[in-house]
Amino acid sequence: MNIIVDAFGGDNAPLAVLEGCAQAAAELGAPITLVGDRARIESAAAEHNIAMTGLEIVHAPDVIPVEEDPVKLRGEYKNSSMAVG
Repeated sequence: MNIIVDAFGGDNAPLAVLEGCAQAAAELGAPITLVGDRARIESAAAEHNIAMTGLEIVHAPDVIPVEEDPVKLRGEYKNSSMAVG
């Protein structure tokens, strides 16, 4: 089983999401795919010494503003973490 997580889908993202995913990967041994801006995810991991063992990143550079209409997900934001995931 592979778990796919929107790395920018919450408060304090991507750090809080990354910390939780790293802990889950270590404790559960299940592979986790983080979807989001690769550079920002890797930077947060390096800055906070978070091991990327068991984690894969699928690059999705677009970010959907919180006030945006979710119907636009497939059109205007097709490279967002939600759409790619």
